[in-house]
Amino acid sequence: MDLHYRALEQLFYGAQINKTFESQMQIEHQRVTLTMEVKPDYLHGLGMMHGAICFKLLDDAAAFAAMSTTDKHPFVTVNFTIDYFAAVTGGTLTAVGWVSKVEGKKIFVESVLKNEAGEKVASGKGLFLPAKMTYAEAQNNGR
Repeated sequence: MDLHYRALEQLFYGAQINKTFESQMQIEHQRVTLTMEVKPDYLHGLGMMHGAICFKLLDDAAAFAAMSTTDKHPFVTVNFTIDYFAAVTGGTLTAVGWVSKVEGKKIFVESVLKNEAGEKVASGKGLFLPAKMTYAEAQNNGR
């Protein structure tokens, strides 16, 4: 699986959006951790990080946790629900996503986003299904 995890890292780091929203990824079987420094550019007019970036971290951690389960095909988000608990104004964030249940092709994943003090700022859960492309096709699409 180590080769598969390295391929997932290439897929993640090769995506153009991850050059804009830089984060670091650690992959284990059915679990992914992302860390990201909050930059001033991520803040909206009220001085807080935009919720879309919280979603991105939670969804990415969840999606790559789902993808860690197999090297046959990538997974895509079918639905994802987020609860927000606290505003983010700076510092370093950590998102952890883990597989909570597998039912045939369906993978259910949960994720949590914490600030550098270890306080939960958001959490999410979602359903992921196999994409209609191979990992090789996904590698070419992300660039």
